[in-house]
Amino acid sequence: MIELKGVTKKYGKQIVLDNVDFLANRKRFNAIMGDSGSGKTTILRIIAGLVRPDRGDVLIDNIEVDSNQVYLEPYKRSLGFVFQEAALWPHMNVEENIEFGIVDANIKDKKTISKKIMNQTNTIEFSKKYPNQLSGGQAKRVSLARALAANPKYILLDEPLVNLDNKAKFELLNLLIEVKENSDAGFIYVSHQKEEIDYLDSSLWILKNGKLVKDE
Repeated sequence: MIELKGVTKKYGKQIVLDNVDFLANRKRFNAIMGDSGSGKTTILRIIAGLVRPDRGDVLIDNIEVDSNQVYLEPYKRSLGFVFQEAALWPHMNVEENIEFGIVDANIKDKKTISKKIMNQTNTIEFSKKYPNQLSGGQAKRVSLARALAANPKYILLDEPLVNLDNKAKFELLNLLIEVKENSDAGFIYVSHQKEEIDYLDSSLWILKNGKLVKDE
């Protein structure tokens, strides 16, 4: 599970997160919903170690990764991150982008792992294309595949359906459900669209005015 205890974050005088407690497990999608600019992305970035809280503790599987005494670098946290933008390397094709996410493996093993992931994420059919040749939905699938490549314990998804048409949105939502069913990873999904969260049958947390409350 991922746990935040009393996490507070300010930007200047603005309190973005105010004594936030959060608990996510691997059994279901864990969704955080709130208006644009409410601090949803900040929560993900704190979990990932890309931003440090001003106060509070972050634990992953009961191991403290961020506190007044401890800070574990992002690459040591066993997390995958899917950003709002696909953020693919433009000089690498799809297969190479996915292989880039695989660590501690030789070239032969990387090829085997990437092929398995491409089959899992329906990206193998355009594996030799470059990012500028992909549709928005295809690029997001590659971004998800690259996040899976590192075999993370959890995948953090920051508004992954932004700028997609309805067809591409539901294709990606169905892919997420399929991947979740066939993966041991936990998923934390950030959005301001209730429709997406309901479709994923998520545990829901609401972020408003810096406070995070579980929707019972």
